[in-house]
Amino acid sequence: MNTLHVNIGLARYSDWAFTSAVVALVVALLLLAFELAYAGARRADSRERVLAGSVAADSSTPGVVEEAGQRPLDERVGRAGLAVTYLGIGLLLACIVLRGLATMRVPWGNMYEFINLTCMCGLIAGAIVLRRPQYRPLWFSCCCRC
Repeated sequence: MNTLHVNIGLARYSDWAFTSAVVALVVALLLLAFELAYAGARRADSRERVLAGSVAADSSTPGVVEEAGQRPLDERVGRAGLAVTYLGIGLLLACIVLRGLATMRVPWGNMYEFINLTCMCGLIAGAIVLRRPQYRPLWFSCCCRC
């Protein structure tokens, strides 16, 4: 391997960013798996509650407004999983940029770099498409692929 034109310091930072991205995505995978495990039970609980009546907008009697309670634990864990996924995307981007700067060429010159770039593009596409809470369990399968 020709290391004559490689900045070893930037390459080391790139490796650390890659390792951190993998750790972050594994943690995100576990958090999203936890949410996936309890999402079905939450949907079943919400189907049981049906309002018996409604109040029209022009009604003379005020309607009863229920206090919005704290979000369920599985939803909060899923939101934390999303945040960690976004962190993993940022770390993977830093890995790719640092790798390109270290080698002074485009960062898709070998299979390692190309797979990093492909996984980052897939995660960004998932971040755009799967933003809605009802699609969030699909993140689990998206994170398993990379």
